[in-house]
Amino acid sequence: GRERLARMPSGSLQVLGAHAAMAAHRRGAPPPKHGAILFSMPQISRSPRWVRGKIARFLAGKASIAVRCDHFGGETWTAEQVAEIHQETEAIKAKFPHPPKRGR
Repeated sequence: GRERLARMPSGSLQVLGAHAAMAAHRRGAPPPKHGAILFSMPQISRSPRWVRGKIARFLAGKASIAVRCDHFGGETWTAEQVAEIHQETEAIKAKFPHPPKRGR
């Protein structure tokens, strides 16, 4: 339950629900950038494909901190802190407005 999530690293939290992609990664495919659970968040699913991994990594880190605060009895987040998270996801999108150029 919650304790397992609290002790999980944010990288593992990031790829929760990506069982098939992780199995393919073990056979040589590229690693998954996000799992189905995190991808269901509108901040990721409605973002351009080239920033989804960056936003997923950021949100997984914040979710990991939130779960640990919740489980180990820390303070709950304020509305200002949640607004900062939304601002940071928008800043990531603004920093990478165009897809990266393909190397040849």
